[in-house]
Amino acid sequence: MKFEDILKFLEFSLNDDKNSYSVSCQSNAKPISIEIPSTYLGKPVTAIGDKAFIKCTSLKSIVIPDGVTSIGNYAFFECTFLESIVIPDSVTSIGNVAFSECTSLKSIVIPDSVTSIGYDAFYDCTLLTSIDIPDRVTSIGDYTFSRCRSLTTIVIPDGVTSIGVGAFAYCDSLKSIVIPNSVTSIGNRPFIGCTSLTSIDIPNGVTSIGAAAFTECTSLESIMIPDSVIMIGDYAFNKCKSLTIYAETSSKPFGWEIDWNYSNCPVVWGYTNYLF
Repeated sequence: MKFEDILKFLEFSLNDDKNSYSVSCQSNAKPISIEIPSTYLGKPVTAIGDKAFIKCTSLKSIVIPDGVTSIGNYAFFECTFLESIVIPDSVTSIGNVAFSECTSLKSIVIPDSVTSIGYDAFYDCTLLTSIDIPDRVTSIGDYTFSRCRSLTTIVIPDGVTSIGVGAFAYCDSLKSIVIPNSVTSIGNRPFIGCTSLTSIDIPNGVTSIGAAAFTECTSLESIMIPDSVIMIGDYAFNKCKSLTIYAETSSKPFGWEIDWNYSNCPVVWGYTNYLF
């Protein structure tokens, strides 16, 4: 597509520094494929603006140029026919709800330059089968990958310290997940409804597991809880009908809520053998 034709679909706004532009789609434009230019009127394009391509249901593919450092909030929300996107190594942040409900998106490469991914960023990307989280990301936000129903495996990198509320909720094809030793807290409902998950180890250093954290993980057979965990919320393992809990502590700590094991899963207390 010629540069002149691309301009028919895009609009540019000066950033606060007055030396660079943010880009978005023109109102009522219906592009199918877009390659965003790296410069406009002699100044670099450095950002995909908030709501830039929101509900642009005709868009199937897009190339973001080198030099763009941020993808704004709701940037591609409900781009339901978006199948592919190229994110350059210059991008450092992906905003809240950025790709939420991109239901045709099957894969995406997040470059190692990214340090933050907003909440709901990939919510309900139902065809997304795999994703690599960059090493520099330190937290998985609330509902970031919730309802990614085709996601089968994910590796959380060293450096992540917290997993947010509902982060992987209802990822019902997720069979395995590796939680690194850097994680210290697991929020409420992060794995609720992950019905294909069969086993998981909680690393030493985790101090809290939120309410309903593993509720409805109906295939979960074993979980190892180290004695560093001083708080577990109510219904953490509710409806885990096949689960045996291996607890390193010799008895229930004071900080574990009364209904932490509401479904009365069998518990092996004082478990020290980490090889199942």
